[in-house]
Amino acid sequence: MAASEFISDAAIRFKLGRGPPSESGARPSLNRMAASDINLDAAIRARFSGSDGLDVAAPTQRRQLRFFKLIRIAMAPTKFDVLILGSGTSSQVPVISCLVAKPPRKGCGCCLSTLAPDGSGRKNARRNTSAIVQFQSPLTTSAQSPDKLSTVLIDVGKSFCEAAREHFPKHGLDRIDAVLLTHPHADAINGLDDLRAWTLDAVIQPTIPIYCNQSTFDEVAKIFPYMVKPGGGTGGGDIPAFQWHIIQTNVPFDLLGVQVSPLKVYHGCYFNDSGQPLSPYECLAFLFDQTFCYMSDVSSIPDSTWTALGCGPALSSLKRKMSNLTEKSFDDSDHPSISTASSRLDSSSSLASSAYESDRASPGLPLLIVDTLRLEPHISHFGIAEAVETAVKLRAHRTYLLGFTHGVTHECWKAACELIGGTSQLENLLSTGLLDNLKAATELGEDPQEFAQQALALCKHHVKDVLLWIRPAFDGLVISTDGVKTTDDFYL
Repeated sequence: MAASEFISDAAIRFKLGRGPPSESGARPSLNRMAASDINLDAAIRARFSGSDGLDVAAPTQRRQLRFFKLIRIAMAPTKFDVLILGSGTSSQVPVISCLVAKPPRKGCGCCLSTLAPDGSGRKNARRNTSAIVQFQSPLTTSAQSPDKLSTVLIDVGKSFCEAAREHFPKHGLDRIDAVLLTHPHADAINGLDDLRAWTLDAVIQPTIPIYCNQSTFDEVAKIFPYMVKPGGGTGGGDIPAFQWHIIQTNVPFDLLGVQVSPLKVYHGCYFNDSGQPLSPYECLAFLFDQTFCYMSDVSSIPDSTWTALGCGPALSSLKRKMSNLTEKSFDDSDHPSISTASSRLDSSSSLASSAYESDRASPGLPLLIVDTLRLEPHISHFGIAEAVETAVKLRAHRTYLLGFTHGVTHECWKAACELIGGTSQLENLLSTGLLDNLKAATELGEDPQEFAQQALALCKHHVKDVLLWIRPAFDGLVISTDGVKTTDDFYL
């Protein structure tokens, strides 16, 4: 077949609605298209078995048949299963200082609960944010390999090895078909060396493909030179075998038959010696087939990413000023690359409502997994209100939070999410004025009711007129979505 006659699977999938955004900024979702009344199988059968007498053995007809079959494959919904390997911040939970605290110092209840012999605090044990994404390649027919699932690992942090020891046997996992890296911090890359257990002597596989942007690759090369070039090691130890693939930010690529869009987000910023910000620190979020978005480390989202997600420009409250978020205090108004606005997400209800109305035409994102360190915003992470506002703007069908610090139990986060998503309770609380008289928000959450009310007070304007399903993720949670319905193995 001539090169000009060859139509690649990836090209067909890309051209069928996965190209640049439309004038409205939205990208069509093939999964949602497949959920319509279009029956492509019937159309293909009618096309090639009708009265026109086409000879499918002829070269031209074979190419046409292949083309239409690929259209059917591309428009069929891909089912994704997401296993949360880690739901904690870089320090992980429990924190050692809490576990070994001696009077008068006391460890937080969240950390101490993980020592309970009955396992009641299991959901409070949080490893570095990481996930396994499994799917059956749309380009592999069920007859060829009915049970073959592609396995993609997102981030390989400090706690990856222990997470793999726990969850890989439990879920029957072995081969890793690809690794996606969000950024080169220790909680995302320091477990790369542990992947030698997969590739040494090709015991599971001879090599592992790794996808990252140039800046992440450069940092890995500095820290672990033996991983990226021959001769980088000393010859005295076992090393992993990788195939490195450099991806471009905001440029979609085909991964095992699925389109993955690496989206730019900001994860804090660089400072000069006097504490003034120089430029934002860029990190990647990943959008899979316009079906779900994994955004584990984010403090701000640039407009280019909102456009890629099918939304308009960011709300001013999502372009928050970065001062007053840590002990550092600075003014970033002279740095246009750093988004500026209020230091807290306390925007008016009219602003939140207008954002909701502006994106009402969008059918919404089936699944959002998003960073939430604590209640208040942090210099390098979302707080609860920013995560909620992002979910509302994306019209997420289901939203799962992760990246939690210690001090707040799973039960507190669960109570907060349930209250935020319960509009009837919100109306009652607003009518009583209770949310207006709360004391300053605490970051130590051991009282679910009090913590939930604090969380709702920060989010009340964003959810007043919106139905939102939101829950805290935890290590070991399995989430499934086919672009139409999203479920998990724990929450109703």
